[in-house]
Amino acid sequence: IKIKLLKSGVDADIKYFKNEKNNSLDGIFRSKILNTNLKFNFTYDGNQLNIFKSYFRSKNLSFSNDSKILLNPFLEIKSEVIVEELRNEIFKKIDFFQILKFKDVLKKINNQNIIKFKSKKFGSYKIDDLDLKTNLAYGRLSFSKKILISNDVFECEGNINFLEDFPILFFDCSMISNDKEAFLKKFSIKTNGKSEIIKIYAKGNLNILNK
Repeated sequence: IKIKLLKSGVDADIKYFKNEKNNSLDGIFRSKILNTNLKFNFTYDGNQLNIFKSYFRSKNLSFSNDSKILLNPFLEIKSEVIVEELRNEIFKKIDFFQILKFKDVLKKINNQNIIKFKSKKFGSYKIDDLDLKTNLAYGRLSFSKKILISNDVFECEGNINFLEDFPILFFDCSMISNDKEAFLKKFSIKTNGKSEIIKIYAKGNLNILNK
């Protein structure tokens, strides 16, 4: 199946065949939407869609992932995502007002994600490693994450209920560094302190609409 919308930059190609052994449809999906490319293999048996060998690439984001999407009796998604390229510009484009317009959809989705990122050796990222786990159920999102910056460890967990009129993000975080002076220097903060251990704990909440 080939799909091309003229003068829109949308182009897609789907190749599939009937797998008699597994009673499923197996195939490959490729698409290009403007400057975004997506490719993945899939199997579909009427109740579950498995996506694997998936690769997404755009100007600000590149990642690979494997996903299992259960369609019956309810929608449940489990994904493992490996992020390869990530630019800060993508976060500036997130519009929570638009997301909250789909509350009826959010409360019907069960979604579990494991997201990993490892900075390239010669990359310009401040973050060296990221391990993020999210769980969305009935409109409530809970998360836990661990971030490594050199030998400094950041850990956070929290939750937010998107079904509330004014969703509040609750968080509980900690940071441990074995070198206080080196840690502060990364954020252009000068200190005359010695190379000592620094521990920071933060617990609070944030209104995502008015920040």
